[in-house]
Amino acid sequence: MSWSSINPATVTFPRPYSNCPANSWMPRVRMKEFHEIELKVRDYELDQYGVVNNAIYSSYCQHGHRELLDRIGINVDAIVQTGDALALTELSLKFLSPLRSGDRFVVNVRLYDFSATRFFFGHLI
Repeated sequence: MSWSSINPATVTFPRPYSNCPANSWMPRVRMKEFHEIELKVRDYELDQYGVVNNAIYSSYCQHGHRELLDRIGINVDAIVQTGDALALTELSLKFLSPLRSGDRFVVNVRLYDFSATRFFFGHLI
């Protein structure tokens, strides 16, 4: 799937979030498509067995979130400056195959739902 198949016109914001009160930057969109980010495994992400340490996958997901939010026009730095935060509260992973040094891979992420206080992301790595 390609990000280019999503119509950016379906992403709307109540008002410009650069001068907005808390939570007014929430998008009004639920995505069916995944946003793709290509990454490469770095040596320092490996454990003693030569595969990516399990904790690193959380960083890959967070990187995907940030890239997706930037892509749909949500400036995370502007949100943080208002005193709000985008903190990870829950993450569930199912490991199917290990990544090794130098592997190139794609993080697929989509915003599939949200509430006044939460974003709900789906991932495939």
